[in-house]
Amino acid sequence: MNTQQRFMAILVLVVSLSVSGCGPGQFLGPTITPSVTATLVPTSTPVPTSTPTSTPRPTATNVPPTPTPASLGDAVSYKTMEFSVLDVYRHDNLIPGNGYRYWANPGYMIIDLVVRARNTGASPAAIKWSDTYVIDSDGNRNDVLFGGSQIATSKQKVDPLSIDYNAIYGDIAVEFEDTAYMRIIYIITDKPEQKVLFGVGDSPLIEFNVKR
Repeated sequence: MNTQQRFMAILVLVVSLSVSGCGPGQFLGPTITPSVTATLVPTSTPVPTSTPTSTPRPTATNVPPTPTPASLGDAVSYKTMEFSVLDVYRHDNLIPGNGYRYWANPGYMIIDLVVRARNTGASPAAIKWSDTYVIDSDGNRNDVLFGGSQIATSKQKVDPLSIDYNAIYGDIAVEFEDTAYMRIIYIITDKPEQKVLFGVGDSPLIEFNVKR
């Protein structure tokens, strides 16, 4: 066997050993390391809590003409009590007991009435919030939106603007034996100046002036 034949025999032997080490039908190749697949972690987006920013529009109801009303500060009789509107305030916005700030919708305004009611009977008196209302200069009747009260005696001094108020729901009433101070808040049509009427049930009306 010459040199070339010996070299070919060695080459065949090496190839045979390589193949036999892999096993039948197997071939060695480079090991592939699987890549790591990133896991998506969902992120939570906070949902903003909606807060009331405007008050609902009042329900307008046309009412017939009324007799000559009383004036601001005058007392009128109703059942076994008498009441008077002591003062009226206009607000651009307000914050009732629930902590949200309210604005009137465009074309409307907020008015805040200070009403004093006195019991003239022998038994406790009561005024239902739902019986109170105002009539704007267009003749529309508007029901109470927010209210608050403080029970007092006839000699007790009360700062009406210190009375807390909140939204009025249902057929609840202010009950008192002597005197009650009430803050009653309405939404009415916005005008530079207008005369507004206040009433309780079928009581005589009280007229006052509201300016923007």
